[in-house]
Amino acid sequence: MIFRDRTDAGERLAAVLQRYRDQDRTIVLGIPRGGVVVAKAIAVDLNLPLGICPVRKLGAPGNPNSRSVPSTMMRSSSSIADSASTSV
Repeated sequence: MIFRDRTDAGERLAAVLQRYRDQDRTIVLGIPRGGVVVAKAIAVDLNLPLGICPVRKLGAPGNPNSRSVPSTMMRSSSSIADSASTSV
């Protein structure tokens, strides 16, 4: 299937997801670098809140396709969970 753009893709996906329209406790999540545009089209069409999941590519030792992440940017999973629970 070919889409005109990401908005078109989101609108077509929303057409398939109509059973979720106006559902309580339902949100649409988008991932940056393309997914937010798709998610916005879905959220608007289904009258649902839109959330964004910020992500960052992490480097893996020995993987030439990943970029290195300075150690100062690395955080333990517990500190990430702690900051997520306090920001809610």
